[in-house]
Amino acid sequence: MIFRCGHVVSPIETRQPFLEEAAFCVLRTALFVFVHGILIDPNLKGQVPDYLDGEKVLIEGCALLTVAATVCRIRYRPRKRALVASINKVDYEAA
Repeated sequence: MIFRCGHVVSPIETRQPFLEEAAFCVLRTALFVFVHGILIDPNLKGQVPDYLDGEKVLIEGCALLTVAATVCRIRYRPRKRALVASINKVDYEAA
């Protein structure tokens, strides 16, 4: 059983929507972590952060990789929906 929004639901009937919701939650959390990691002063002295510091470059690279993966996921998602729709249409016409 999964506890979601005050309701208990079976994981079988909500597996895909739950996974999509979890993925978007992870992306929102990653966005917060990347922005925080890039804008924070590593010495915590209120100085301007050095954006070419090794740790900042690593965080910027991870953020860029995450954005690129998200764009690819969104870009190729409509093709999957069209394929599923065409399969459902063929099944509907056969019945």
